[in-house]
Amino acid sequence: NISHFDMNICFIPYRFHYTAEELEPYREVGDPEMDDLLNFIAINKDDTDCGAFDDIIAYSEVAYHIWCEEGKQKEHINPRINFYAHYHDGIPNWVDFEQIGRGINVFLAYFPAAGCALIYRSLIGGFSIPKIIQVLKSTRYLTPGKSKDAFSISRDRKRTMERLLDTTGFLASCFAPADDTLSSASLRPGGRGWNAALRVRVLHGKVRRSLLQTANTKNEPGQSTQWDINEFGVPINQEDMAATLLAFSANTLMGIETLAGMPLSDDEQRDYLALWRYLGWLLGVDTVEEDVLNCDDINARVKSSNASSSVNPLLPIDPCGPKKLLYINPSTPVDDDAIIHSYATLESMILHLLHPNGDSSELALHLLNVMRDRFVSKKSLSASDFSLRKDIGTSSLSEPFSLLYRSEVCRKLLGDHLADKLGIPTSTCRRCSSIRKFGFHLGLMFPVSLF
Repeated sequence: NISHFDMNICFIPYRFHYTAEELEPYREVGDPEMDDLLNFIAINKDDTDCGAFDDIIAYSEVAYHIWCEEGKQKEHINPRINFYAHYHDGIPNWVDFEQIGRGINVFLAYFPAAGCALIYRSLIGGFSIPKIIQVLKSTRYLTPGKSKDAFSISRDRKRTMERLLDTTGFLASCFAPADDTLSSASLRPGGRGWNAALRVRVLHGKVRRSLLQTANTKNEPGQSTQWDINEFGVPINQEDMAATLLAFSANTLMGIETLAGMPLSDDEQRDYLALWRYLGWLLGVDTVEEDVLNCDDINARVKSSNASSSVNPLLPIDPCGPKKLLYINPSTPVDDDAIIHSYATLESMILHLLHPNGDSSELALHLLNVMRDRFVSKKSLSASDFSLRKDIGTSSLSEPFSLLYRSEVCRKLLGDHLADKLGIPTSTCRRCSSIRKFGFHLGLMFPVSLF
């Protein structure tokens, strides 16, 4: 067993878990399909009439429909058409939209607990991964600014809240009912959620492209660069994307279990993982596109876009898929269970990536300060009730209480060891002492308090 920040992991390398040596090559690979599309548009911007700030998915859709009207002639195909056709016409054979619809229902049924888990366990816990938050720092996404005056702090918190609401809007686009009788209609090709996922993927590709243009690949002494590819790998790489997908899927299931006091049923967990497996495929997480479970020659059947990596080919991690694809002996028996595979992959990435630093603490406290508690009046508490860190920087009595409330929920979901490493405050307040026993249930009753 391996202990890491209050997590006791029964680590079974190669068969279920990934070693650091297995995961490192995935840091060399971004999203080759999207990267090729952006390169094509940049080179042919005069011919495509598509600029850097235009809607690439909308332009690709127009090109795709024109190509269809012309009889799908192969000589007229280009990366825009190829990309759109792949995700419009090439749905993997493991996709079951009825099951995906059930996965959406799982999220909606447990929405208050899932929302708590996403914010306090996945997002704030994810700040413990320096290699991922380096992208946030480089793009100033969810991060505080350098100025510490009241105006700048207020502006930074407002901007962070807007970006959190962007993510909420993305989830709403994917999960909200569409004007259609089909199950999971929004996520079917051409649906609102389907388009939203592809647009998020374009955004990630543009960020990756922008950061790589400033990367120092030669590691020359004294050269000032924004992105160190030798230390952090390719921005928004396959391991980071897989870890993020697991934060929304398996890690959220673990958070719901913590809050509910019992795990979801196996069927509910598998339906929810199937939902995120499909979303991961749309978002560029390398995923098996054919059913290879009963195939002796796995390498011959796996559709992988990772051929540009130094390890050729890298088998897809497929973090929400049914099992780990093995390099050494593909015939080694491994249970086909998405629950086992997703949890083992999450544990592998926690061991490999989760090592918080000073930036992790800064981002965690910034996010905790962003969300305000609207349910506590300033007169209801006295200043003597609180034992706060000096660097919290709150300006009213209601803010310290709401900060402590959220901090205690965080500690419930993350564990004290990781929470201490992140500098998340604790309290000696009598009103807050029972939050971890009872108070976090208020967040289940009033999910709006999350924001």
